Amino acid sequence: MSEQHSVPVDFYCEHTPSKSRVHALVSPGGGPRVLQAVLTCNDPELARNATGLLSAAWHGGEGPAVRAEAERILALLPAAPAASLRNALNSAFAGHWPAPTHSQGTGHTADAPAADLFADGEEDEDEELTPATVDALARTPSGARLADLPGQVVRITSLIDVHVHDPKRLLAAARATGWTPLTEQDEKDPDDIVGAVMALADHPQIPGTDNTDNEMTGELLHPRKGDELSPWSSSPITATFTSGWGLRRPPQPLHSRETRWGTMPDFAKIFPVECACGSEGCTTCDAGPLTPRSADLIHTALSTMADAAYDDLQEHDDDPVPNSEDPSWGFFTDLPRLALQQPRQWRREMARACDDLAEDLEAGELPIPRCFAEELVLHLALDQAPDILEEKQDLEDEDHESLPKHPYDYDWGLYGDQFFQDSDILLLYQEALDGIEDPTAHLNGTNGIGDMRPANWFTPFNNVTPRDPNRGFRR
Repeated sequence: MSEQHSVPVDFYCEHTPSKSRVHALVSPGGGPRVLQAVLTCNDPELARNATGLLSAAWHGGEGPAVRAEAERILALLPAAPAASLRNALNSAFAGHWPAPTHSQGTGHTADAPAADLFADGEEDEDEELTPATVDALARTPSGARLADLPGQVVRITSLIDVHVHDPKRLLAAARATGWTPLTEQDEKDPDDIVGAVMALADHPQIPGTDNTDNEMTGELLHPRKGDELSPWSSSPITATFTSGWGLRRPPQPLHSRETRWGTMPDFAKIFPVECACGSEGCTTCDAGPLTPRSADLIHTALSTMADAAYDDLQEHDDDPVPNSEDPSWGFFTDLPRLALQQPRQWRREMARACDDLAEDLEAGELPIPRCFAEELVLHLALDQAPDILEEKQDLEDEDHESLPKHPYDYDWGLYGDQFFQDSDILLLYQEALDGIEDPTAHLNGTNGIGDMRPANWFTPFNNVTPRDPNRGFRR
């Protein structure tokens, strides 16, 4: 059985007249937070120092100042607590904190903040810089420019719309953190509701409120592109979020008709049949058009997949996708394994890829994929089309049967040749080829495949016209 791990939230001291204990407040996977005993010693000051050291080691990793402080404390502790501290530090530096066993735990669950359980006393305002601060300043000097930093810088911009349905509860929660309202009252916001929400913005759930929207953008900053850290930026920092998804309506099909399913694209007019004689040597037939019946099935498959993808987002948000059949999931379990753990925004773009190709058909255009994501969903649509045809036949779908027939109806192999530049994206389903998505992999390079890592799935191919980046999402 593999070793279980937890995530320390913070570290605290407990002092009695005879001894002091150091505890970790840990969050085991799937369970409530618990207090895990780390060490016991007779010196309150050493216990406090060990607490700060463990917090620095877990949150910031190993640095020369933290390592020097660790050696100092370990030399002062007796053998038993020193051994306990050394084991805890090794776990913190490695980033793998062991789950507490029954014998290790303190018996406390910690639904209340641990700061309410233990008090370390007031901090000294004149306290010298901690080792963690020394290491942080060495890694990321104050006042540095982007080009001065050795590592990559990620800029995260959030947009949160918060509905305050219980102002009294919100204000009480904010005051409990030490927040006080602005002294200069705004006649539009006399209670400083804005300030209270901002004071609690880092909380996963702000008391007395509901989130009506929560979006996030992220980007890597590059000095060569002219990027700069915000304190040194000569122009305001801006971010573009999707526009008005609640107002967005799909474009009207080129031609539509009323069916028992509602208003649907009229593929008999969108992809008219020029000849359906089926005679050998007929150049019109041999041109292999996308026939109305085939277009109807591909469009149905793409629309159904988009609906299922958005339903998955509504039901599961960004929960990990199970690597097996699960009836509660409708779309994302069909993706290759390397795409199962992608975040919510990535999944929304996959849903939109289905809609984009469906809208191509509605506009009378062939569904030619413009990126890896569209290639994959079109492959899935063509795979599902025969099952959809069988369902339509079982339902005696008159709307489909009324479409004109053609010799090339349901020739999925032919359409695959028409639509795809290659089928490299399907290699991601082969477990023996794991890693081929990386452009630095040998097989990838020798076959000229390109970057098929999920983060690159929405990058347009070089030989296509990119889609409008501001087109938004259906929901």
